[in-house]
Amino acid sequence: NKYVVTWKANADVAAFARAALTYAEDNEISNQGSITAENSGVTFNNLPLGYYLVDSSLGTVVSLNTTVKNVTIKEKNTPPTIDKVIKEGEQELDKNNGNIGDVVNYQVKIFAKKGAQNYVLTDTMDKGLTFNSGSIEVKVGETPLVVDKDYSVVVGGANDNFTFKVELKQAYLDRITENTDIVVTYSATINEKAVINGVGNVNKAKLTYGDGTDTNWDETRTYVLAFDLFKTNAEGTTLDGAEFELYDALTGGNKINLVKVTPTEGQPYYRVATDDETKVEGFTSAIIQVGNARIEGLDEGTYYLEETKAPEGYNRLTSRIEIKLTDTVITAGGVEHKTVVTTTVDDKIATTDTNDTDNITIKNYTGSLLPSTGGMGTVLFITVGSIMVLGFGVLLVTKLRISKMEI
Repeated sequence: NKYVVTWKANADVAAFARAALTYAEDNEISNQGSITAENSGVTFNNLPLGYYLVDSSLGTVVSLNTTVKNVTIKEKNTPPTIDKVIKEGEQELDKNNGNIGDVVNYQVKIFAKKGAQNYVLTDTMDKGLTFNSGSIEVKVGETPLVVDKDYSVVVGGANDNFTFKVELKQAYLDRITENTDIVVTYSATINEKAVINGVGNVNKAKLTYGDGTDTNWDETRTYVLAFDLFKTNAEGTTLDGAEFELYDALTGGNKINLVKVTPTEGQPYYRVATDDETKVEGFTSAIIQVGNARIEGLDEGTYYLEETKAPEGYNRLTSRIEIKLTDTVITAGGVEHKTVVTTTVDDKIATTDTNDTDNITIKNYTGSLLPSTGGMGTVLFITVGSIMVLGFGVLLVTKLRISKMEI
């Protein structure tokens, strides 16, 4: 096919080239050759003299209108890149920690370039993260882009993972005349399927641009922690029948809502309840019952176990036990794992490190040792007892003296 073009003085050559390219694509006019460039560049050979339109995946559009036999074109545009982070206040993080039910806020910066073409941001999150519908915002500086005009959102799944795409409209990209930072923000909630004490819950993003070229995936990880609780006597023998509740303060504070999970295989365990679970009419937080129990779904931080019932024949602890969870990452067998670290409180807690979790042992005692985590209770009891015995001794001596005087 032949096309006649009437040239106007002072016309925008770049706009003409883009319009011509758009026309060719819309009317499915096939190109006369496509080559992927390596570091050494590419060469088109044996072309007849004429007018050509050259397009690149980085947005360079060039019209050739020369009769020189050999022409060299240099790509001046650079490929776009992205940067994905977790936003916590002013902090921008590659990894963080959270409870089941916590909201994680994400940000992806697209470093767009002049001549941008076919920008599509793809985001995929693990099944332990629930995408918060309607949370996507796209801005340049403080100016929001308009959904369905400047960009569109396509939501879909991939196996157990959730995927969405932000497709920037070409009409908007054509308005970019210099390097531009396009910021996409959105959020997800940590759910009951979260990976616990493992490699973390991954959210990753990439940008597809030009003729289908992809950037590398940029990912973040959110870790969720757990610990194993054992109840023994002073000799280390496991005791059944103790009951505990978990709090966020040494005294008072908020009780951590838990649910007891009984899987089809494996041992029952306790995990942090989701918001939906706590809103069900009649919801009551599960009481931790040990022997031994696993508690999971926790953020890093300090927690306090309160013994509400001791095994039969044993003293109940009268103050809460402090548990500290940290975000230490260890490597075992070439794979990252999470571990937690606890403090020892007056010899009532002992820890045993493993690849995945720490085992926390709390002891109960019988006899004259009072149930406490370290205080003056026993000393006061013995002191008061001694005073009472001394008082009876004084009374007895006094009575004997009176009797002798009467004789």
